[in-house]
Amino acid sequence: MNADHFGYTKSDGFEIAYMTHGQGPPDILYLGNQILCQEVLLDEPVRSRLLKPIAEIGRVITFDRRGIGLSEHSPGAVPIEDQVADVLAVLDAVGSHQVAVIGWGDGAMMATMLAASHPQRVSHLTLFQGQARTTKAEGYEWAMSESDRRTRLIEVAMSDWGKGELFSQLGTPVWASQD
Repeated sequence: MNADHFGYTKSDGFEIAYMTHGQGPPDILYLGNQILCQEVLLDEPVRSRLLKPIAEIGRVITFDRRGIGLSEHSPGAVPIEDQVADVLAVLDAVGSHQVAVIGWGDGAMMATMLAASHPQRVSHLTLFQGQARTTKAEGYEWAMSESDRRTRLIEVAMSDWGKGELFSQLGTPVWASQD
């Protein structure tokens, strides 16, 4: 699946790269894991298996977060409110007033914040493998520490890199590997 449109938009002074696939309405915003960029999104088998059929029924909107892929790098962590501002900039750039949102993994946090803070822009919200946090905190002790999480992600990326199997060890759903 190739992009029907590729572009850049500005958000808080940062260039944000985005793509659209298919034709809408409806418009469907995909907010996936932060470390998977536009250049490989549709080559990654799990995401491709999800997004190709969706692009047949509507326009899928994707983008690279600040510091990822083709978007401009940002010093330090980007607060969730700024990430939502980036989403809104992309939606405005593609002329989308309301979207059905798919939030996968840590993209579910951004999807939830978008729906809560801008409910008029979200017609539907689907969350998959979401979590309230990605690291340990008071009241959320069962999660990994920041250093353990970073180590685990690096191990997975290094073992799967270049094989077309990125994230295969991070809980890929059964349906994703089935024809």
